[in-house]
Amino acid sequence: MKITKKQLKRLINEAMYDPMHGYKGLDQGYHDKLSVVIDNPDAEIEDLKNFHALSDTLSDYKDPRPGMPDDSYAGVTSQNREYLMEYANQINRFLPGFIDMEEKVIKAVVEFVFLADDVTLHTLVNEDEIENQLGIDSYDFFVTGDESNLTPAEVERVRSIRRNPESNNVSLYRIYAAHGSYEGEDPFSKIDPSGYGDSQTGYHDGFSDEYQKLTNYRRDSLQVDSDFIRMVRALKGDHSEVVIN
Repeated sequence: MKITKKQLKRLINEAMYDPMHGYKGLDQGYHDKLSVVIDNPDAEIEDLKNFHALSDTLSDYKDPRPGMPDDSYAGVTSQNREYLMEYANQINRFLPGFIDMEEKVIKAVVEFVFLADDVTLHTLVNEDEIENQLGIDSYDFFVTGDESNLTPAEVERVRSIRRNPESNNVSLYRIYAAHGSYEGEDPFSKIDPSGYGDSQTGYHDGFSDEYQKLTNYRRDSLQVDSDFIRMVRALKGDHSEVVIN
């Protein structure tokens, strides 16, 4: 079943909680000590998570609502993990083993597919596959624009491959970059291993390379690109594919 972005946002919102629950219940001594981090607008996210979890522990906070999920920090972390894996399992149908990747990678891809706006796959035509599958030598057409070695029918076919990628086989394309926007960030920029926040590097080095390692290179980069495009077409729907060569 395809889960829409609206449904995903609703489910995540239902799992949200007031992270001040435990903090508000602390005695003044603990409150003053933890406020150095919790009330600091420049505090690191990981420090805030740890201090909120500590607040829940020190105040022995438990969700008082009967029959409702535990909305302590630990409880919500567990709930959000369950939601994340629910959507990750949909992606796993197209990328077997995906659910075994690092959680930060899973989160980035889930955000890209189910939450991001303005999602665009910038692709490159794979001339070798066009020749293998269609028997058309399209190298000159895509590299220099020279159509002289092609028949009129072949020209029309390769033009269609460039202009209408969504209508063509995924194996004819390689991913150059995968862009989208969620809460003001490009999801793949969050997993750029170089630390520069580059989404192109995030896709290729942070996701694709790591996925190939996970599968012991049973899937090379071209196969990963094909599987990724196929997955986005099936689960995202409202996206664009732009051929750049």
